[in-house]
Amino acid sequence: MKQANEGQDVEVEAFDPTQYGMAARYDAEGNFIYPEGFDPDSQEWKPGYETQREEWERQYTEAQTRFLAHKKQKAEAQAAEAAVTPAE
Repeated sequence: MKQANEGQDVEVEAFDPTQYGMAARYDAEGNFIYPEGFDPDSQEWKPGYETQREEWERQYTEAQTRFLAHKKQKAEAQAAEAAVTPAE
């Protein structure tokens, strides 16, 4: 476990779904492309796009589950390392 976390001193506090398997698309200018049926101005899904919304929510939930598992794994690894590291 230590090897997997070595060199990864980035705090795992802020959830970024793209770092946990959720795809993000950008146009040529680097602007985020919202999923089909999502209105970025109102931050709401448009009527008739229930299937797209459900798929997006499924992917988001999976990414969030991976994030929480990673956060838990990192905390457990830190606790295990602290338990075996002698106090100076």
